[in-house]
Amino acid sequence: MKIKSINRELSDKRKVAFRTEPQIDAPVFEQIRRLLQQSLVLKGVGVELTEGCLVVIHPTFTPELAKNVNDLLNAAENAVRQSREDARKRAELEQTEKNNAVQSASSAFGVPVE
Repeated sequence: MKIKSINRELSDKRKVAFRTEPQIDAPVFEQIRRLLQQSLVLKGVGVELTEGCLVVIHPTFTPELAKNVNDLLNAAENAVRQSREDARKRAELEQTEKNNAVQSASSAFGVPVE
């Protein structure tokens, strides 16, 4: 995930609204919140999702904070991507198992599958 710009209208002296590519969806935002709660280096940083922008709330914006926020975004996106891939693989496996069971029953009873 990449920060591509700052939305001036949604930003002020204590919060900055970032547009990202890809745009943050609800599952990624929830993962960002979970990871943020666990992070020691981002203690005291708040986040909101407003008009598709990630709003980062902090009294000062430094290069170190930028690096940590970028790392957080990438970790959240990767975790959600992995979760989605795992779900896709599980669904694929379940479909294969279902097809095998139906085919087995078809062979055992000597009837076609419709």
